[in-house]
Amino acid sequence: MLLEQEAATPPAPPHQRRLSHGKSGEAVLARNPTCKLGVTLEFLVTFLQDLDEGFFQGDGDFTTDDLVEKFIKPAVKETQCRYVDLIDQRFVMPPTVFVSHRWKGGFRFLVLRLMKQFKYATDQAARHTSVWIDVFAVNQNQNAETKQDIDGFESVIEATRITAFNLDEKGEALRRIWCLYEVWKTFAHRGVDSLLVMSEGIDALALREVFYTVDVAKAEAFMQSDVDRILADIKKEFDFLDFNRKVREALLESTTRQVQSVGTSGEAGGNADEQLASLHQHVTMLRTTGKFAEAVPVAQRQLELAKNAHGEEHPGVALALNCLAGLYESMGKYDDALPLFERSLAI
Repeated sequence: MLLEQEAATPPAPPHQRRLSHGKSGEAVLARNPTCKLGVTLEFLVTFLQDLDEGFFQGDGDFTTDDLVEKFIKPAVKETQCRYVDLIDQRFVMPPTVFVSHRWKGGFRFLVLRLMKQFKYATDQAARHTSVWIDVFAVNQNQNAETKQDIDGFESVIEATRITAFNLDEKGEALRRIWCLYEVWKTFAHRGVDSLLVMSEGIDALALREVFYTVDVAKAEAFMQSDVDRILADIKKEFDFLDFNRKVREALLESTTRQVQSVGTSGEAGGNADEQLASLHQHVTMLRTTGKFAEAVPVAQRQLELAKNAHGEEHPGVALALNCLAGLYESMGKYDDALPLFERSLAI
């Protein structure tokens, strides 16, 4: 399998530009401040396609950590530069979106979520949306520039307009201290309305367990020094219990705002599938936090929209029925839940 190949000489990155080397062997590269090193969605999509057809062909589940260790680090080993320095600079520009994600999560999953979130397939302007992703913008050679780049995380969050938080299937991002730090700095600098939670396809039960047990004091990172540093930073402003509560509130409020935004566009004839996805996401988050009664009208709205958009026998209707039935079951309203479960199974 290609994933197991010797990674010392990875293929040329997409849109790679020529580097000019001096006698010392170091590349002569333009060094931009970290906060300016976003890559366009067009680059990101092409990059993923090239990986699928080449280096990671046959491995659809490679993680972001796999990408860094097996592709990016070998690619920048000789030049000791950031990966973003190797690509055609037409695709590098100041970012508007900071991407918060877990390295053990699937890289393809992350890119596909970004594509869907910013309507890449239907909106030509989305190709030029610039996103800041650490694996490209941070020097991965563990040198002096790496520390400089990491020290600049907060300034990147402050400089961008949106933080796209990639909440993986089982909510494990909430156990990573860097992800919690990035959520915190987002609502500290820009307010919670700038936090965009990408949570399509999450496991509601797994997320509920993680959500309720969010504990920054027990969060993890690849390097213990990162944990110690971030905890010390948090202690200057919060006790940990208060911090955990604020993170949960920010995540829930973010999904509420997304529903309100999609709902407004929907009343003017917006995309029904986008509205359904947003409503389902919000129901899941409300259910996760035990707000069953508050979730019921949202689930009912999801069901009615699914019926109106797709008819009575559509899988989206089955999903909405099951979702509403689960809420009633959680509230002890078994007589209300049973016929909905039965109807869902019949579709």
